[in-house]
Amino acid sequence: MVRWRRRSTDDGYSTLLGGWSDEDMEGLLATLRPSIEKRLEEGADPKAIEAALSAGFAEAVPKVIEQIAPQIEEDLRRTSPGMLRWRRSGRAQSRKAIDASWGEVFDLLDIVHHACFEIGATVRHLGPERDGDHRFEALTFLHARACTVASEIDALLRAGYPSGARARWRTLHELAVISSLLGDGDDELSERYLAHTVVAEYKDALDHESTRDRTGLPAYDPADLESLRKSYEAGLERFGKSFKHDWAWAAPTAGIEQPNFRQLEELAGLEHLRTWYRSASHLTHAGSRGTADVVTPVPGGHVLLTGPTNAELSGPAHSTVISLMQVTVTAAFNARPESEPHPAFLAGIRAIQLLVDAVGDAAAAAEDRVEGFRAEDEAYLEHPGRGRAYGLRLSRIRRHLERQFVLALRRRSKVMSQRWRATAMPPDDEEPEPDPGTAWL
Repeated sequence: MVRWRRRSTDDGYSTLLGGWSDEDMEGLLATLRPSIEKRLEEGADPKAIEAALSAGFAEAVPKVIEQIAPQIEEDLRRTSPGMLRWRRSGRAQSRKAIDASWGEVFDLLDIVHHACFEIGATVRHLGPERDGDHRFEALTFLHARACTVASEIDALLRAGYPSGARARWRTLHELAVISSLLGDGDDELSERYLAHTVVAEYKDALDHESTRDRTGLPAYDPADLESLRKSYEAGLERFGKSFKHDWAWAAPTAGIEQPNFRQLEELAGLEHLRTWYRSASHLTHAGSRGTADVVTPVPGGHVLLTGPTNAELSGPAHSTVISLMQVTVTAAFNARPESEPHPAFLAGIRAIQLLVDAVGDAAAAAEDRVEGFRAEDEAYLEHPGRGRAYGLRLSRIRRHLERQFVLALRRRSKVMSQRWRATAMPPDDEEPEPDPGTAWL
């Protein structure tokens, strides 16, 4: 039986793939030997030895994998307490460092979010008076979803994930575009928007049924599937065959049967945000442009970003409150379409505009501070011998509390792996080491 054990590489890094030795290879050859001997006994000439070895290896590898995988799983479980403490402590320290630079911005985000929520809640309370009003229903639904997405972005920013925040802002921008179109349109346009739900549901059901033999998901109830089909066909019969396409609900406004989102963006007057939207789209999808963003500069070199960072949070922070405000304004101005907006709504919206400007100013100031830390670190590393002496080629965490800047240096991976295997809690005054894929400025 081949046995696996965690080992360190020559540079001291402990890895799951480092658990092979000469003894392991002997065990693998022992697994291969019966197959090879059998083929040689059958009269294979010396030239067939290589082919036999290849064939035997192909047969043995699955068996070896089945032997080793449970051992690796057991090792991961056994060493997990120390590793989990290390990761949790690192996350806590990361959030403290991020809040030290961006705390004012986060506070303003919360204020804007709550103000938008209060206006939306006030609008929603008019619901009983607007029974059967498709536009009111669509706009209040869109506003509620916008508040949820804004909360998700806030959580990502506080955790240090600007790329994820930008990707979620992409959805918030789409909500702002659709909300603007419905707010400017008539009730029939909102009815088409709400009715288009059944088109997506029916397509989802067909995809579900076509792949369930591979996914293992239960089959749709035939009666439910038939009901969806009838609703789908009824929608096409009422709104036209082109209603089956994405964004087709907006055809009357766009003036074409199959509009795309870019055209809807232009109709809503928000095409000036296209650059931000494209950038966020790169981070949402798996194209090479978004993938290239993982290469992140840090003082002394670059890292492939696999964790949080305290840089580049200003863009998604400011764009989030802008888009949330846009959705809120549309909802407020359509609360009572038969009359002018209530003065309280107008005053509240103006207050939100002021706060949105404050978010932009505070975010720019925070980004400048972070860039200042980068400049300080670069200057520090230019001092003769310091960069080499402190080994900052890969990454390190930058923490500043009470306006004192402290560099927490990354120890060798061997030290980290030893901590992972430790069973005792680390001392209270022991500082966590940064993740190798974390970029701190």
